[in-house]
Amino acid sequence: MEDHSKRCKPQGKTSTGTGLSPVLKSSLRNLAFASAFTAMASTPMLAQSVTGDVIGTVTDTTGAVIPNATVTLTDVNTHDIRTLKTGSGGEFTFTLLKPSTYSLTAAAPGFKGFQIASFNLSAGDRAREDAHLAAGSEGETVNVEATTPALRTDSSAMITTVTEKATQELPLNGRNFINLVQVTPGATEGLNNGLASGNRPDDRRQTSSISMNGQADMMNNQTIDGIDNNERVIGSIGVRPSVDAIQEVSVQTNVFTAEVGRAAGAIVNVITKTGTNQFHGTAYEFFRNDVLNAQPFKFGANIPKPKYRQNQFGGSLGGPIFKDKTFFFADYEGLNIIRNQNPTTTTVPTLFERNNIGNFTDTCSTTNGVRTCSVVNPTVTAIDNIGRQYFNLFPLPTNSAALNNYVGTRSDSQFNKTGDARIDHRFSPRDLVYGRYTYNAVDTTIGSLFPAVNSAAGTILPGGNLGSYPGPATTRAHQAHLNYVHTFTPNVLLELKAGYTLLDNAQYPLNFGKAINSAFGQPNINVDGRTAEMSAVTMTLGGATLGNRPPIVYHENTWQYEGILNYIHGKQTIKVGAGLIRRQDATTQTDTAKAIGPLPTFLRC
Repeated sequence: MEDHSKRCKPQGKTSTGTGLSPVLKSSLRNLAFASAFTAMASTPMLAQSVTGDVIGTVTDTTGAVIPNATVTLTDVNTHDIRTLKTGSGGEFTFTLLKPSTYSLTAAAPGFKGFQIASFNLSAGDRAREDAHLAAGSEGETVNVEATTPALRTDSSAMITTVTEKATQELPLNGRNFINLVQVTPGATEGLNNGLASGNRPDDRRQTSSISMNGQADMMNNQTIDGIDNNERVIGSIGVRPSVDAIQEVSVQTNVFTAEVGRAAGAIVNVITKTGTNQFHGTAYEFFRNDVLNAQPFKFGANIPKPKYRQNQFGGSLGGPIFKDKTFFFADYEGLNIIRNQNPTTTTVPTLFERNNIGNFTDTCSTTNGVRTCSVVNPTVTAIDNIGRQYFNLFPLPTNSAALNNYVGTRSDSQFNKTGDARIDHRFSPRDLVYGRYTYNAVDTTIGSLFPAVNSAAGTILPGGNLGSYPGPATTRAHQAHLNYVHTFTPNVLLELKAGYTLLDNAQYPLNFGKAINSAFGQPNINVDGRTAEMSAVTMTLGGATLGNRPPIVYHENTWQYEGILNYIHGKQTIKVGAGLIRRQDATTQTDTAKAIGPLPTFLRC
C-alpha cells in the first residue's frame, strides 16, 4: 500500500516591484511501507487484482471427495503447466495465474480421466472448476465444457472486466481504453474541466478521468500489471498503453484487499498482452476528415466548416522466440490531430480607434445612412509608448460593431506516440519472469486566437485566448516493470515485482524565450529564461486579452518494489506481502505577472 499525501500546485507570491513571482521548486519525497498478513479460518482470501485463481473439488459420481487425485492446469497459449494433488477433502487451488485461456484435467486410480478443454480466466477471478470422476478405465477421458456460475460464491469482490474483444472491437474515438472504463457500472467520466480530463493546461493528454460511485476522479488507484500507474501531482495516470497491448482491464469497486487498497473509488488494473506459441499481429489506420463532415448550421452567418484532420495508425506483433519457453509482444501507435476550433467572438479596438489612437469616442449609430458618434471617453493626448505597443498587437475588427467586433478561430494540434514491449521467459517449470516497457510522447499546441504581428521586438503571437493557455505542451512518460514468480512447491509460491515510472510534463506559453516586455521597455518582468515571454493584459471592455500565462512544469519519479508469499493449506489461502513506493516530485508554477506602479496611459487595458 502507499501512504502519499497529495500535493496541490502552490501559487507563487508576487514580489513588489518586479511584477513576477519567484519560481517555486520543491521536491516531495514520500516513502510508504506496508505489509499485509491475512489468514482466514474457513474461507479463502480474494485473489490478487493482477492474477487469478482456479479452485475446485474432485468428487466421484456420488459426491464423495477423492483425495490425492492429480490435477493439471495448462495455459493453452504458452503451454505453461502446473500439477498438484488434491487434499484430504478433494480440494485443489492454483494461484498466481495470469489472465489467459486454460485447460484442466483430473485423474485418479480406478476412475476415467476428466478434462475441461478450455475456459477463460480474468484478473481477480477465483474461478471454480470442479471435477467429477466416473468409475472406469484410466485410459478413458470424459470431456466437459466450462460454465460460468450464476452467482460467484468464492469471492465477495465486485469486479467488472473489460475484455480484449471489447477493447479491440468497440468503437473508441482516439482508442482510449479509459472510455470503456467510464461506462462500467457505477462509473462516469467526471468533470469536463477536471484535473485528469485532458483539457487542463498541465495535462494535454487524452482523458483519464473516472468518477466511480460518486467519488472524485482523483480517488482511484490506477495500475498496470499490478504496478502503480498513478501520477500524483495533478491526479492523472502515468503511462497509457495502446489498446493493442491490452489483454483486459479489471475494474474493482469494493472489498479492496490490503495489496490493492488506497482508493475510495475504483481499482483500475490494465493487464498487458504476452506473446504465445502462435504469431499474431495487427495493422490499422483510422481517420477523420472535415471533408466528410456536414456543413455547420450558420445561424445567418457565413461560418466556414472547421478544419479537422485526425489520423491514428499503428500495429502490433507477438509470438514465440523459443516455443513453450520465451515469448515477445510489441506494438506502436501514432495519433495526429490538426484542427481549427469553432469561431470565437470578442471585442478589439474599432477601426476608428485604430486610425485615431487616443480618441475613444467611437460609440456610434447610423440612422438613414448618417453616422453619429457620442463622446463617452475623453480623448487621450499623451500616449504611453508601452501602451501603444500593446495596442498595435490587437488585430483589425472583422465587422463594424463597437462590441463583439472580432470573430476568429485558433489552430490546435496534437501528436501522440505510444510504444509497448514485453518479453516473457520460463527459466524452468518453477521460475517465470517477464519484463515490460511502455513509452508515451505527446506534443500539443494550443494556437493564438489573434494573428502574428511583426514588431520591433520580433514576431509576436498576441494570444487573445488567455483562458485556454495557448502555447506548446509536451509530455514524456516511461514505465518499466520486472516480475518474477518462483514455485517452491505447488502450495507455496513467491512473487517479486519492481517498477519505475518517469513523467515529464510541461506547458509553455506562446513567445516563450522572448523577452518581449524588456523590449517594450518594461523592466523587472523578463528576469530570467523562465520568465521570458509577454505578460498578460486584459481589455476591460469586451474581455479581449493579450499576452501569456507563465509556464507550468513538473517532473515525477516513482519507484516501486513488492513481494508476496502465497501459502495454500487445504481450503485456506494465506498471503504475506510487503510493498514499497517511493515518489519524487518537482513542480514549477508561478502566478501571472502583475504590474506594480503607474499603468500605461491607455484606457482600455
